[in-house]
Amino acid sequence: FSCGNDYSDKDRPDKAAIYYVKCAAEGHYDDYLKGMLSSEDASESYVRNMRTLIRQMVNEKKQAGLKSLKEIICERTETGDGDDTSALVYLRLTYQNDSTEHVLLPLIWADGEWRMR
Repeated sequence: FSCGNDYSDKDRPDKAAIYYVKCAAEGHYDDYLKGMLSSEDASESYVRNMRTLIRQMVNEKKQAGLKSLKEIICERTETGDGDDTSALVYLRLTYQNDSTEHVLLPLIWADGEWRMR
């Protein structure tokens, strides 16, 4: 699969969460950072440090034998009671060696798209 330049279902938190995970896994760190609400008005230093941290996280997984993702499944999405501006997206990542990892991604609706908190 490919991160691509954009995702088509910007109104669906599950699709946004999957898109962001794919971006990080495939080395599209700037696309991942654009999805972080905290990077919106951040300094270049902050963005550079976050890019380095994300790269390190991905490299650590690869060094641990989790070289590439085979599948990303949204197990469930929770929104607040009557609140359609925040969501918790529960993902299951399956790697090429069939090991799995569960990830919780908190999202918030901002500027017409779902972004990571």
